[in-house]
Amino acid sequence: MQVMALGMLQTVAAWLGLGLALAGVGLAVARLAGRRVRGPAELADAFWTGWAVVAAFLLAWHLVAPVDELALGVVALGGLAALWAWGRPALGAAAKQARGAWAWTAAGLLLILWLANRAMGPMDWCFDAGLYHVGAVRWAEAHPVVPGLGNLHFRLGFHSVHFLFLALVDRGPWEAGGQHLVNGLLLAMLLAQGLVSLHRTLGRGRARAHDILRLGLLAPVVHRAFIHGATDDPDLAVFVLGVVVSVSLCRMLFARTQAQPPEFGALRVALLAAAGTAVKLSFAPFGLAAVVVALWAARRSGARLRTAGLVAVLAAGVVLVPWVAGNVLLTGYPLYPSTVGGPAVDWRMPADEVRAEARWIRSWAREHGRPPDEVLGDWAWLAAWARRTARRFDVAGPLALGGLAVALALMRRRPTEGGHGREALLAAPGAAAVAVTFLVAPDPRFAGAGLWVMAACAVVAAWRRWRGTGATRVLAAGLLAAAVLVAARDAVRHGPLVPPGPERGFHPLPEAELRTVVTRAGLAVHTPVKGAQCWDGPLLCTPQPDPGLALRQKGDLSAGFRMLGEEQ
Repeated sequence: MQVMALGMLQTVAAWLGLGLALAGVGLAVARLAGRRVRGPAELADAFWTGWAVVAAFLLAWHLVAPVDELALGVVALGGLAALWAWGRPALGAAAKQARGAWAWTAAGLLLILWLANRAMGPMDWCFDAGLYHVGAVRWAEAHPVVPGLGNLHFRLGFHSVHFLFLALVDRGPWEAGGQHLVNGLLLAMLLAQGLVSLHRTLGRGRARAHDILRLGLLAPVVHRAFIHGATDDPDLAVFVLGVVVSVSLCRMLFARTQAQPPEFGALRVALLAAAGTAVKLSFAPFGLAAVVVALWAARRSGARLRTAGLVAVLAAGVVLVPWVAGNVLLTGYPLYPSTVGGPAVDWRMPADEVRAEARWIRSWAREHGRPPDEVLGDWAWLAAWARRTARRFDVAGPLALGGLAVALALMRRRPTEGGHGREALLAAPGAAAVAVTFLVAPDPRFAGAGLWVMAACAVVAAWRRWRGTGATRVLAAGLLAAAVLVAARDAVRHGPLVPPGPERGFHPLPEAELRTVVTRAGLAVHTPVKGAQCWDGPLLCTPQPDPGLALRQKGDLSAGFRMLGEEQ
């Protein structure tokens, strides 16, 4: 028990340091935009802005250098210096509020400690972690972006900034343990903000639309804390960013007085939307729709559309330009696994193989186990898919919540201030994500937070119709009760606490049994003896060694990989 408690405290301390550094980066961006950050809510917003800016920094850094100790030093020292220069008033205000609501503060600390325990857990259940996540992190730590790395294994061609964050913190006592920090930090901040909204609603009775939106998303966040606290899964980051972007849009759409210039709101949404796309391309529909809504809201608040649009484009470009450049280096294609626009470089992955893998992903999302040509040729998969997905919590949960909220809204048909249009706009990014996911690769996880955001928007609509009748606290209590029920169910399934592991209380990465094969070019690569997971094996490990794989320059892994023709 003592080992477990020490590990939890170490995790919380690491989160605190990383969180303050990221908030400092966000403060620097606010200062460059001419804004002063004085309150704790603005400080929390600065954390998310800083996360997106550091994502852009890591993408650019990795084009020329490995993500190593120097990169961590730049982020940590730069962020903490900015925090010291511009964040002390906000830190002081946060400490004052925490003392004034000591019971809520104590509850928050207990919640964060519990999350730290979840973050110490094992990751052996996450198949993709052993398949390519850990390998992508190790390559980022050891080399700049490697040309043609996707030729070693097509999954290593997925250019996710989430893996760069894992490489950034994979240092010192956390070596080979970044999965215990990165996702947990995002969840900790999201839960902390949810608790603040709960206090504002139940304790003070001063709920705003974005508070209700957060509470509508509390149950899935708690569920994710149980299953994603100790993973390196980018799906968690995509979900979290969907929630954060939606809260930002809600503020822009419903706030009576804007706490920030509308152009700055559009900048934040564009930064976060672009960062989400750089985590996973499937976030793009949500992100693009969110930017469009943000520009509409900025225009409605008095901003010049041309100015707000230029700010949004520049903010997104800071993230997306180095991300696209990295895609081209890794695979030869700017939007891999799409083959559109691939330049004629010698490391480009064979187009036929890329298209085949893309077809496999689309067919797998519809029906496992059947050949892509059969699955993609008709709609016979739809009935079985509907039965399978309807039982999943990330589908049944938001459908139940959204249906109940719509029913409550219809029971009180009084007009709301501003009509129904803004509620529909708030739900538009989620609807775009769900629609595109269904048409392209209908696995619910590819939609991120889309379906849950739509359900939470229905909750906001119901609250706006019943506001002023004393129903706000009842609604908040009901949403809290739903989150508690979800937590109880997950505690039974997964255990309320993670037992201590063998490494300072933490559970290490699994090890894979490997064998060596040699390609036609004489390149020795490792491959799993059983299954397809390399886990934390040598860099030259792949579950699918291609006989035509070769180094572009003999003895130099940084120079990258290419594929030999049949005659070579």
